[in-house]
Amino acid sequence: MDFLALYAAGIKNVVATLGTALTAQHAKLIRRYTNNVIVLFDGDTAGQKATERSLPILLEEELLPKGVTLPDELDPDEYITERGAHSLTELLRTAPDLFSIILLQHLRTYRGSAADKIMLIDQMTPYIEAVRDLRLKDLYISELAQKISTESGWVKKNLKNNFKAKAAENRQPINAVMPKDVTGEGGKLQLNGSPKAELFLLNLALTCSNRFNAIWKSQIVSEMVSIGVREMFKQAESYCRQMPNEFARLSAYLMTLTETPNYLCLHMGEPFNSMNDEALDRLMHDCIHQVREKFLRHKSRELAATLHATSQDEQLEKLEQIMNIHKSKHTLRRDREI
Repeated sequence: MDFLALYAAGIKNVVATLGTALTAQHAKLIRRYTNNVIVLFDGDTAGQKATERSLPILLEEELLPKGVTLPDELDPDEYITERGAHSLTELLRTAPDLFSIILLQHLRTYRGSAADKIMLIDQMTPYIEAVRDLRLKDLYISELAQKISTESGWVKKNLKNNFKAKAAENRQPINAVMPKDVTGEGGKLQLNGSPKAELFLLNLALTCSNRFNAIWKSQIVSEMVSIGVREMFKQAESYCRQMPNEFARLSAYLMTLTETPNYLCLHMGEPFNSMNDEALDRLMHDCIHQVREKFLRHKSRELAATLHATSQDEQLEKLEQIMNIHKSKHTLRRDREI
């Protein structure tokens, strides 16, 4: 409806994300036609969060994003109906940088103390690090420095330290050491080729802290095939343990750790968006069962392959393990049918 309302009002250079899930692929397609983007999600809380999540995705594709936040939690269709197309066109014409909008949102709780300065730099690091255009990065750093009344050089120095060494020194110690076999040339985690069920579990874990805790406590992470997904969960667990009150910023943090942040945006699109909490929990349990079944199947084959090369006592022990695995698989299938 929003897309149609904008088009009918004469605002025709418009694309719809079909939800709040802007992905890296969307950004790549947009870049074929223009570098200039104005983000216009709904004015409610979900729309505000989607706006914030879209910034690093757009910046990594070297786009120049601006943003419009509609008042009174209106969506574009409602805004045009109540205030007219001309009013919305004027908002779009004077749209500020999306970075500036998000910075102002974080400044609402800023009081100017030294701790506030450090916290604000922590919050803005993922966005600034996503900028590939060095000129734009310098401008963002200057804007941040001006808002907290300090020198750009000091901000730049602490942004660099925050991104590269902060994991070992402060909030994310686990980030200091990552397995080399799951990182690319830039030292970021690889998620390409990860099984769908494991990626779904990672995204389900990002929907709320209770769901994350349920997945972590199920111990399913250790049974996953993708080392990249396993490492993502470990990074997330460390983050949540050290900053239990900042779960809302977990997605943005994890996006800085991978070369493919679009895999962390699945929970912002379908089928997740159309699911209520009960349906999301069912999907979570189904994915856990899928991952566990695959793990048990692989373990059974692994034991069977080495069965004949062992002593009789070891063979009996492995046969018992295989039987127990088959019992576990049967239990899983029975649970899924209930």
